[in-house]
Amino acid sequence: MDVRPASEQSGEVHDSLDPLLPLGVITLKPLAEDDIIFWIHYVHVDLARELEDGYQTVFITLSPQDTLTLGERPNLQSIAACMVHKLVATQPMGPYVVGGSCLGGILAYEMASQLQAAGREVSLVILLDTPNPSYFKSRNSLGARLSEPRYLLRRAVRLGPWESLVIASERLLGSDLTARKATAAETERRRAQQLLETAASHYKPNRYHGRVLLMLAADRAPHVNFLPGWQALVPHNLHTCYVNAHHSDLTQAPIIRTVATTIASHLCDKGGN
Repeated sequence: MDVRPASEQSGEVHDSLDPLLPLGVITLKPLAEDDIIFWIHYVHVDLARELEDGYQTVFITLSPQDTLTLGERPNLQSIAACMVHKLVATQPMGPYVVGGSCLGGILAYEMASQLQAAGREVSLVILLDTPNPSYFKSRNSLGARLSEPRYLLRRAVRLGPWESLVIASERLLGSDLTARKATAAETERRRAQQLLETAASHYKPNRYHGRVLLMLAADRAPHVNFLPGWQALVPHNLHTCYVNAHHSDLTQAPIIRTVATTIASHLCDKGGN
């Protein structure tokens, strides 16, 4: 899972330009007449820019006030309810499009479930390489430990020694730089990340009756398969597609364009075939 703060993934951004919107609601421009895509937890600016032709991406994150109100160990349902309140304050009437990557996708799924339970229409849930935490097998299993090194070796060979070294160096240097230059905002984002990780580890999602787009990274270790966990929960309207990329590349150029194109095509498909 991608544990980097939102600002490290997509460049520094700030809360909404509209002071009337709740804290933690982030927009790149004032709200317009475009259809809104609510993207949860992680702020992927490049995705918003790729989707801006006809759609406006609104990011919903936990503010420092939210983390104080939620307490030390909130469950995922409580976190989702907090974010649903912000979503409805931003767009009072549906239908709603809610999505997220990884942990953000888990939160988006629960938010969609709560919106439906309240009688609100959700036209699409977008899960970008998101596991069902109650189904996904532990990475500490014997099979995982045996298959992971072989997969990493094959990926290193495919990337080549120089690119593999660059990626490893960037991760090491980035972690060190983050540790030395952490700001108060980054500390708060890490706290929100930790709250969500803990809550997600205990979360058992219910069945969902609605349209779900599940986008999965095709480049993954052989023991990692997120599809069965969602098939068990969304038996009738799960749309799955694979992106020829690694998890860490899904929100980076040029792969983000493929992700955005796929999302847009499913937003246009109102029939949910």
